[in-house]
Amino acid sequence: MLRGRFHFKLPLDGESSCVLRQARVKDCDAIRALYDDIYGGAYPLELIRNPDVTRATIADANHLWMLLEADARAVGSVLFAFDPADFIGKVYGAVVRPELRGHDLMQLAIGACMKRLFAESKPLDILYATTRTVTPAPARLVTKLGFQNAGVFPNCHKVKTSETHGLDVYVRSRALENRLPHPKLVAEVAGLYEIARETFGLADEPTIEDVGPPNPGSASLRFKVLDDPALVARLYAERLADRQLRYCFFPFHEPHVLCQSADLAHEVFLHKNAADGYAAILGIKSDRADFSGLLDDVCEASGRLGLRYIEVLVSAFDPLKQREALHARFLPCAYFPAMKVTPGGQRMDYLVFSRSFERLDFTGIELEGTGRRYLQAFMKCWYAMLLAQAPDFEAQDKLF
Repeated sequence: MLRGRFHFKLPLDGESSCVLRQARVKDCDAIRALYDDIYGGAYPLELIRNPDVTRATIADANHLWMLLEADARAVGSVLFAFDPADFIGKVYGAVVRPELRGHDLMQLAIGACMKRLFAESKPLDILYATTRTVTPAPARLVTKLGFQNAGVFPNCHKVKTSETHGLDVYVRSRALENRLPHPKLVAEVAGLYEIARETFGLADEPTIEDVGPPNPGSASLRFKVLDDPALVARLYAERLADRQLRYCFFPFHEPHVLCQSADLAHEVFLHKNAADGYAAILGIKSDRADFSGLLDDVCEASGRLGLRYIEVLVSAFDPLKQREALHARFLPCAYFPAMKVTPGGQRMDYLVFSRSFERLDFTGIELEGTGRRYLQAFMKCWYAMLLAQAPDFEAQDKLF
């Protein structure tokens, strides 16, 4: 996707400057030392913890790993990933050594790269970031670059404690102009759309669908778990090539775990971060109509894997799946406009649903503006779920 090498000079105090350049494979040790110094060895992503993954990511044609240097020393790092099928990118892993903070280096670095990326011959319509909320600084940084908040991921990652992250999206006008209008939503997620509508300037009204609870499902599946990332990746590629997978859209996540029924008729591929128990559903091979029950069975298997949080993407035009995700105790936490390119060439909105297997904890969170509104919308759904699951005490035997 990229033409030539990315190389910039960024200002520091007075006449001093630092260099922003593409990382090379030989920088692997310096990069990993940088993250270890800043995070005390607790950075959760595999691409830092595993040197083979670090080197492979640096060399990958759909990644751009940028390194900040001052006096020939690595002082900062940020990554860009690209999905050429949907013209979408992700910026992540941004770090700067503490002694060089306060110079807006990361804002300058990401801004310089964005200017080049959006001028490339291959189109990039959307760039998104997930931002930590233990401090408002990351969200403020991307806001200055034109990103808009699109949701929150409650307690999704664990560094020293469970952390809530924000979703921030930069959408070019041509992506919104090519967006499918009038999403079909169940009432519980309409609040998220209203926030996104205001934030991104969406002119269309949603269609609110009255979808009742799903029909009782078939017997539960006791999934066996294949936790072999290399084999799972190969099987995932085969299933994709044979067009056997449903719900197989989740950019920038690789399959690591496969949940299989005993007769192999049902398969669910998961992305797993073993360091902090994060997971995402990447694809499903199943003719089972009971999507809610299938999600419950996956969650049972996830518990045996030691996972503590799981996400699934659901189309904003599939109200039945939205209802079934809610019934399986997945809660809506983000609304991503124009996320995917449809076979007809238009762009489709998606919702992110998440389920946490731990007690939600929002101590230490510093959300501002739109992020707080998304968290409030999430908590409203969470509270409604608790009330719906509470026993009807009046219908039970007298307790007092």
